[in-house]
Amino acid sequence: MSDRRSNSIGVPGVRLYYETQGKGPLLVMIGPGNSDADIFAPLFPFLAPHFTLVTYDRRGYSRSRLANPEAELTIATHSEDLARLLSSLTSGPVFIFGSSAGAVVGLDFVIHRPDRVRTLIAHEPPVPSVLPQEMRNQLMEGKKAFEETARREGPAAAMKMLAKNVGAPGRGEGTETPQQRVLTAMEKENQRFFLYQESKAIDDYLLDIETLTLWSSKVIIGAGVSSKGFFPYLCSETLAKRLGKALVDFPADHAGFLREPQNFSKALLGLLG
Repeated sequence: MSDRRSNSIGVPGVRLYYETQGKGPLLVMIGPGNSDADIFAPLFPFLAPHFTLVTYDRRGYSRSRLANPEAELTIATHSEDLARLLSSLTSGPVFIFGSSAGAVVGLDFVIHRPDRVRTLIAHEPPVPSVLPQEMRNQLMEGKKAFEETARREGPAAAMKMLAKNVGAPGRGEGTETPQQRVLTAMEKENQRFFLYQESKAIDDYLLDIETLTLWSSKVIIGAGVSSKGFFPYLCSETLAKRLGKALVDFPADHAGFLREPQNFSKALLGLLG
């Protein structure tokens, strides 16, 4: 029987929805862009016996809708939200796992609040600022094509393009129940928020490598074995080298936690044990 518990906390501009479950030390799980507290559900049965899991809808997503939908979003704002959420749960340091955009938030949090972090596992963080300028220029050309697809064909087509470009699996299709139709409507809002607000915050983010290096003992950089050659893998590989750390292999691809949840959980437990 699941012991998932839901709650919310007020932070400037939004009420953050979050869930807790399991037992043991706190493990905060920060999802990729265009996701919410439910994204890591396939991992819960394997992790909850070992950790108290904390998952949440980042501001702008699902049950954490902004009071002002046009408010500017930055990675620093996400990091501040995480600090406030943790202050409501514990006074000590915690384990953090972040994937994709969630990994970027985790890295920023280590830089600004290293006292609150036991270990951060950053899975395929897309941080263009760590790459050589020539590669960043190529990425910006791809970004223009992505934005043109969103303008011409809509958010759903752009997200499919993005999934292909980062090496992530597509979502399945099938007959929808009334409940699933509600969730699909919410997911469409999440797509729009990611495309038009959060993706810009990620693109604009300048990672402070110098400060992060001071706390590199708290950081593990990982990437999927099937992700080689894709943008998030290149960022992860470059960042690990710049921190003087080995890149840790994870099962499958950019969304390996969905592809192979049991093997992915085993990898996480091995790193956190």
